[in-house]
Amino acid sequence: MQALLKLTNRNYDAIISPEDDDLNAESWYETERGYIQQYSPGGIIKLHRLVMERKLGRVLFPNEMVDHRSRVRLDNTRDNLRLATQTLNEGNKGVRRDNSSGYKGVSLMANGKFKATITIERKSKHLKCWLTAVEAALAYDQAAREYFGEFALLNFP
Repeated sequence: MQALLKLTNRNYDAIISPEDDDLNAESWYETERGYIQQYSPGGIIKLHRLVMERKLGRVLFPNEMVDHRSRVRLDNTRDNLRLATQTLNEGNKGVRRDNSSGYKGVSLMANGKFKATITIERKSKHLKCWLTAVEAALAYDQAAREYFGEFALLNFP
């Protein structure tokens, strides 16, 4: 079951769980990056972090990340949010905008081969070079499953 959260700067709403419907008493807006937040005297409050704190019944540590399972930032239902480390959250990121291969973790090299690379704890790890983009994408997927588990966003799910 879901409830809607009115956004002050949009003609559409965000999705929240019914138990968080009281948040409609406050003003929320969508940022350019698609996150929902509000201003408060203590600073900016991000909706996904607030909902996770309510779900857990405690304040989040600064190093705790909140991941949207569906990758839809407007969906802040409790079932769609999960705790993550920075590394696991990286595993759920999409294909980069400057990607020319069409596959996550795959780039075309000057020699015409395709390089598979995965980023772990903000460090790139070269996996191998392949003759085709599909082979490199499959290699990325295998490494992503190993490193990110359920957080892995795969080329071939």
